[in-house]
Amino acid sequence: MSNNPIINPFELLSSQFSRIESKIDFLEKEINQLKKIGDPDKQYSIKKACEFLNVSRTTIYRYMNDENNPLPYNRVGSKIILKHKDIQEYFNL
Repeated sequence: MSNNPIINPFELLSSQFSRIESKIDFLEKEINQLKKIGDPDKQYSIKKACEFLNVSRTTIYRYMNDENNPLPYNRVGSKIILKHKDIQEYFNL
């Protein structure tokens, strides 16, 4: 009698499907990130810039208020607008 355990093929398939789903999710996120990088004229609100950079509002404001190297931004009325081109240059993206 062999000591090899019997492998349920359905468990193996389930495991493989889970790994495939994880890879698909990762690739979708990468594709979305690449789409964001493509438009240098794009402009962001503070909220959208936070989502794009995956940082908090506090961190964005810290970059904007850095005395030595402030992140460029424009004010339109009471709104703050960040240009994609400026974000790319600031973070060397």
